[in-house]
Amino acid sequence: MKEDFRLSIKKEYASLLEALEDLMGISGRQFRRMIRQRLVEIDGVFPTRPGAIHPGSVIAIRFPDETIEYPAEAIPLDVLYEDEDMLAVNKPPYMLTHPSREVFTGTLANAIAGYFQQTGLKRKARFVNRLDMNTSGIVLIAKHSYAHQQLSDQEKIKTYQALVEGTPPAEGLIEAPIARDSIEGSVKRIVHPDGKSSKTGWKCLDTNHGISLLEVRLYTGRTHQIRVHLSYKGWPILGDSLYGHEKMAPRQMLHAASLELKSIRTKEPIFIEASVPDDFMKILTDCKTL
Repeated sequence: MKEDFRLSIKKEYASLLEALEDLMGISGRQFRRMIRQRLVEIDGVFPTRPGAIHPGSVIAIRFPDETIEYPAEAIPLDVLYEDEDMLAVNKPPYMLTHPSREVFTGTLANAIAGYFQQTGLKRKARFVNRLDMNTSGIVLIAKHSYAHQQLSDQEKIKTYQALVEGTPPAEGLIEAPIARDSIEGSVKRIVHPDGKSSKTGWKCLDTNHGISLLEVRLYTGRTHQIRVHLSYKGWPILGDSLYGHEKMAPRQMLHAASLELKSIRTKEPIFIEASVPDDFMKILTDCKTL
């Protein structure tokens, strides 16, 4: 069997489920699907009946091939990190994460489908995070369902860089609940006491002529959280047509700059960085030379 995971057993387990729960965090539901699809072997044999797992045994697990759900396109990708379980890319601005009702091609999902096809990986593109079309930076993609579950549940440190109007203090925290705007059909979010608990931290890295460069850390992951919180404090992101002033920049100047997480196999830390795009750097440079 072609395997995706190989586990060498070091201690006694009462059952295969107990071993996989301990070593991989597999849920009962996932385990039943693995058995039903015959995705697991013990010492090269599919387990046909329950039994103990002994030290020295080897558990091999594979994940089935899948049909890529988006049309594959040969779009260049800025790959920041890749291993057996995940792929991190630097999404450029003006690119949708996945197709919409109006846009079917040219999205990051199409590019990932093309990359998987090129590298011979027959898997769906499972996005662990998404970015707005006009936001650039790190997007993390899981290569199989188990990786998606593990990466989604894992506590990660995400930082962004933002160019904003105004001169915020050196650093601080914004803790303000966020809710969907009550206007029918609106995609806008607002700070509202009935909203979901939301927390954003910031550090002011530089200020020139009323424009500031912030390093922003997300502690929660609400839709439009950074844009909503910074606008709420009176520091809207440059170019943000929904929460600020569109004419200040060609797009919203928000960039997902770094991501800290752990390997789902080794538990070793992984640090990923994405350089800011040229349009972001141009505004930053222009502010300094005014």
